[in-house]
Amino acid sequence: KGVIDCPDLPLNVSRSFLQNDGSVKKLSDHIAKKVSDRLTSMFEGERERYCGYWDDISPFVKYGCLKDDKFYDRIKEAVVFKSTKGGHVTAKEYAELNDDRHKGKVYYVSDAKQQSAYMDMFERNGMEAVILDTLIDGHFISYLEYKGGDVRFARIDSDIADSLKGADDPGGDGARVVAAFEEALKSRSVKVAAQPIKGDPRPGYILLSEHSRRMQEMGARFGGGSMPAFPKDETFSVNTGSEVVMGIASILDDESRKDEAMEICRYVYDVALMSHRPLTPDEMREFASRSDVIVGRMLKGG
Repeated sequence: KGVIDCPDLPLNVSRSFLQNDGSVKKLSDHIAKKVSDRLTSMFEGERERYCGYWDDISPFVKYGCLKDDKFYDRIKEAVVFKSTKGGHVTAKEYAELNDDRHKGKVYYVSDAKQQSAYMDMFERNGMEAVILDTLIDGHFISYLEYKGGDVRFARIDSDIADSLKGADDPGGDGARVVAAFEEALKSRSVKVAAQPIKGDPRPGYILLSEHSRRMQEMGARFGGGSMPAFPKDETFSVNTGSEVVMGIASILDDESRKDEAMEICRYVYDVALMSHRPLTPDEMREFASRSDVIVGRMLKGG
């Protein structure tokens, strides 16, 4: 907030008139330059203090970048991202630290609670993501991709980074496990893939491609209920290195335990789905019923 003393500005005019006034435009450009110069100076000389302010000011800085290319050009080197490893990093620093694992790709988290399982997977493997959890971030990363050329942003649940994958099909059971999950989940519109994940005990993850998710969000934001829904490009990635999946593989050839194997496959999928998004009421009822069956079977010793 502030007061401007300027004899060239008319007093009793509409807001739209002022927005198109040449003097106001000059003032706006000057203020934007002063702000960007001050932020850049603080970033270069008082980075710790600057990062302490960043979480509060970042939505306004990002909005300024989206509205004014000149402002972005002045401030771009001082745009930082909060890291899952703690502290803040610039896009350039992130690239230098992570290009050997996933060149040209920035992984991000939009909801730390909902995506905690995926964050754990990254943490176990010493990998880093940035936190982008404000409403403007979806627009901002698209803008950065447009301005930055080869750099692409991908949410942490969009794929399994190559550096996280273990040796292909260590037990030779990948195809059999995929077939079992496909049969168990035939009523769900989800693709199934199998891949061991380094040092990860979880039996599976739901992955939604970045492009598909952005199209869904765009349709929901701008089209509402009047536009046809975009198809989900969802994949259930089965971790063939987990003990649970290896246990499922061990009973697939036992015809007397087929129903049990199918029920466990559905349960594993439900648990993965809960880490991806909240379950619908119907999904939650099915999960609760399935849990009761599995616990009852365990108590009976079979």
